[in-house]
Amino acid sequence: VNVCLSSIEYLPHWERAAPLRSAINWILRQQNIHLLHAAAVSDTNGGALLLGAGGAGKSSASLRCYQAGMTYLGDDLCAIQAGAMPRVFNVYGTAKTVWSDLEKFQDLQMLLISQPGSLKAIYALNQAPTSRIGTSSDLRVLLLLDRSQPVGTVRRANPAKAVAIAASTTASFLPGSGRPMLSALADIARGLPVLSISLGEEPQQAAALVRRAIREPEQLLQDCDDA
Repeated sequence: VNVCLSSIEYLPHWERAAPLRSAINWILRQQNIHLLHAAAVSDTNGGALLLGAGGAGKSSASLRCYQAGMTYLGDDLCAIQAGAMPRVFNVYGTAKTVWSDLEKFQDLQMLLISQPGSLKAIYALNQAPTSRIGTSSDLRVLLLLDRSQPVGTVRRANPAKAVAIAASTTASFLPGSGRPMLSALADIARGLPVLSISLGEEPQQAAALVRRAIREPEQLLQDCDDA
């Protein structure tokens, strides 16, 4: 079946920001790599996978870390690979926010490629003059975003809960993603720290928390318990 559109504007925002998801997922699975509904950022110490249900703030959290100088690997779809050293891969060079968040990301408005009136604001981060788009990173920590707690709250999270949330939302994006993705994510969650964290809306503060979670998750937990 051939489908032709007279303008890219007729494509829904999710197809413009993350096209050919099913085809890409099929190709990646041949290499035991799986698309996942999650955000990811990294620094020189490794990467963090940002997990949460729809509306948990994955996109805005990854963009705040990007604003604060961290490397961007995805805002709601990235790829994971289990193993002795789990890895996360960037797939798309775009990011999405709700239009009401436009003022919070004024420094990115030059990269805006969607029009007001569309469902989401889409930023082409890969077109930035000095792009900090990464290709991949070793994974060091899984962060389950929790807006219900005071900013800076960090707790140990139930790995099974984090896996269930990510697997469920991935299935809604990628019907048929199935058992191989779930198995890979569960394997990663068994081997890495899984933390529940409230990052807040200030880029430097959010990035500082994520950097500490990557570098020293157990010390971060201890400091929050002592506070």
